[in-house]
Amino acid sequence: MKENQKIKILLVGDSTKPMYVNAFIKASEGVADAELFDFGSLNSGKVGNNIYLRAERKFAFGIFVMQKNFELLEYVRKNNFQYVFLYTARLINWKTVKKMKAMGLTIASYCNDNPFSDYFPRYFWRNIRKSVKYCDITYSYRKSDIDKYRMEGAGDVRLLRSYYNEDRSFLLESNNYSLRHVPKVVFLGHFESDERAEYLDALVNRGIEIGICKTPEWEKYANCRENILIMEETFKHYNEIINRAEIAIVFLSKINRDTYTRRCFEITAAGTLMLAPYNEDLAGLFREDEEAIYYRNKDDFINKIDYYLKHSNEAKKIALKGRERVLKDGHGARDRMKQIMEELCRKG
Repeated sequence: MKENQKIKILLVGDSTKPMYVNAFIKASEGVADAELFDFGSLNSGKVGNNIYLRAERKFAFGIFVMQKNFELLEYVRKNNFQYVFLYTARLINWKTVKKMKAMGLTIASYCNDNPFSDYFPRYFWRNIRKSVKYCDITYSYRKSDIDKYRMEGAGDVRLLRSYYNEDRSFLLESNNYSLRHVPKVVFLGHFESDERAEYLDALVNRGIEIGICKTPEWEKYANCRENILIMEETFKHYNEIINRAEIAIVFLSKINRDTYTRRCFEITAAGTLMLAPYNEDLAGLFREDEEAIYYRNKDDFINKIDYYLKHSNEAKKIALKGRERVLKDGHGARDRMKQIMEELCRKG
């Protein structure tokens, strides 16, 4: 893409969570003439007890879903877009994507979840899987999905890792904090039925206080347990909590078969020590014991937290090296949007 050249791009996604398509809209400022086609009104968190809307969202089919697809087609017909970027656009029917392709648009697709996971019924991700054959570029969140997209008929599949939002994850220079207390060790991820509860149990039984998100699942876990602090308004205070913690834990979703997560970039961007499960993918992003620390089993997990809590200067040195790495390698939302723009321009 030539310097100062702006392309007209329509981003299609759910705006209810700012770390997703909204991050790309913000990141495109000054780079592209970007607009958002939002289907967040169909988000399950907004439809409440409307059983029809809940069913339509689940099956990605119905009167309201098809109306939104019709609106999308009308919108691209009436506006002179060059490019369309589908961000986890599960509710956009594959036939709609086919029609947009017939209009001559250059289309890219991206899904931050795993549309091939056995956790979901096959119909759940069918539109994303069936639409990739009509996309000029299919972006894969994880390396393991690349060949699976190709098996679905995708022609050009490329890795597009997750990212941190530059205005939400950064190093705090001030001590003017909002929260009275933040534990030295935090985990600000979702609950999943894997080893994470067992690992946290081992820490709290050792007398190490842990800060976790306020969700129904974590509140249930914390009931009758000592050394667990439920963090209020985690989303609002996310960056402060990460900054003030000495160690931020990463657990990887087995549902999505993740080898890394967005949190890996958010933690390091804030200059906090990241403790994550070891795998080759993560170790390729952050050098072990130099830019991040990794655990291989529960004993290793406990011992490393215990060690780095007692050696805070060493922990901070590694944390700041991790921050240098994430900034140098370019893992922010603006970096990802720049990649998308450049690659779409070459396609168009």
